Amino acid sequence: MSEDLTLDEFQQVKPGENSKSEWQESKLDYLLSDLLTGSRPTGGGLDDGQYISIGGTQIDSEGYIDLHDLVYIPESYFTQVQETQLQKHDILVVKDGANTGDVAIAWESDDRIVTNEHIFTLRADSTINSPYLFYFLLSHQGWKQINGTITGSAQEGINRGFTGKVDIRYPSISEQRKIAAVLYTVDRAIEKTEQIRSQVDRVREGIVLNLFDQDASSERNSDVSKQNQIDKILKSRREVWEKAERERQKRAGNLDGQIDDSKYSPPLNLATQRLPELPDGWIWTSLDTFVAYDIDYRGKTPPYSESGIPVISSGNIQDSEIVFDEERYVSRETYEEKLNRGVPKAGDLIITTEAPVGKVALYPKGTFMPTRRIITFRTVGVDNRFLQAAIRHPYVQNYLTAQSGGSTVGRILKDHLLKTPIPLPPLDEQKQIAETLRSFDERLSNEAEYKSQLKRLKQGLQQDLLSGTVRTTNTNIEVPDEIAQHG
Repeated sequence: MSEDLTLDEFQQVKPGENSKSEWQESKLDYLLSDLLTGSRPTGGGLDDGQYISIGGTQIDSEGYIDLHDLVYIPESYFTQVQETQLQKHDILVVKDGANTGDVAIAWESDDRIVTNEHIFTLRADSTINSPYLFYFLLSHQGWKQINGTITGSAQEGINRGFTGKVDIRYPSISEQRKIAAVLYTVDRAIEKTEQIRSQVDRVREGIVLNLFDQDASSERNSDVSKQNQIDKILKSRREVWEKAERERQKRAGNLDGQIDDSKYSPPLNLATQRLPELPDGWIWTSLDTFVAYDIDYRGKTPPYSESGIPVISSGNIQDSEIVFDEERYVSRETYEEKLNRGVPKAGDLIITTEAPVGKVALYPKGTFMPTRRIITFRTVGVDNRFLQAAIRHPYVQNYLTAQSGGSTVGRILKDHLLKTPIPLPPLDEQKQIAETLRSFDERLSNEAEYKSQLKRLKQGLQQDLLSGTVRTTNTNIEVPDEIAQHG
């Protein structure tokens, strides 16, 4: 099996062939040797300790057990619930809560971990390969069946009877192992890609955290040089504003493009507060110094449509990137009607103004509809990648939090946002920092795209291999020990 998996490596079943005659179908409960559920001690768990109790919050939608926000239990209670001690190839299903029905597998035993009352532990009998069963339940056809057994409204959940309502289709043990091996291989590639991305991101964050501690690589700027730098920015700020204002006047029917100079707003001053010392040659200034104008569509939410122009709102900004996990759209007609205050362009600065405040990203390439809880800024005299990093610095984030009422889920007024203190280095240093960040961002983007490709591949493989549309019977696939040891 090659590292770059494709469906071409497997036997494609021709229409009309009886490819599934040797496949069987059983209710899930007939394939289990045990169905267990755990518990927790009265009063909850401990903040620290040796023994861990995991629940629904540790199960993610992609099939992983994520050991974060852990709850510990005393040894005396651990001995009472040892039957749910995590064993290799245990399949965990979330019983209730926000992620009811999510599934994960334990690839290794861990004698420190037991499950709580929000988890079902499934242990397969010898009829079926546990990893195959896990991937079937994780697939869309498995998820759809589990989801169909959810009951309740105020507190949704599934009960023990769900195993009698889920149908599992499976081929011979040999082919089960091969199918599981293929999907396991893709999962390891996804995992490795995420590890690389996390390592790169940690290094990048270190650069941001140490932003104010940069060693000056240029000659120290005098006060005159600093003022000259600001003067150039302000001149460019006025010119860009005038150009945009003329275009607005023409769109409004004023064909001579005359502008009203009184509409121009000089930059707001810095917020008055103690500012940390900066490296030689740097100067504090307000965010508004760089803002020629803003593109603000924070009013009424436009009507969504099933397809059309993707929407960007505060929920799309994650880890300084625009992420479209759940895309929403507006129609072309809505876009053309609503986008009357200017059109953002790639590289413009986006900042969230509420729920939460202070997330920042660069406007992506393409056509989008900016909507609620974000402002887009057209900036001058600064590299927006540097500006993005400066806004992410803990000092600046603390300012934004304070101005939003002391909470990241608060709301910040535009004037307070424009007064945000920004450290401005000499232009050559700014470019060096921005170029360093750009190289990291490109690496992160490449890894994210590769991970997306792998996830799409996995989805296609699950659909075709678990349905028998594509067969592995005549394919030489090495089955790793992690897969072969069960079933």
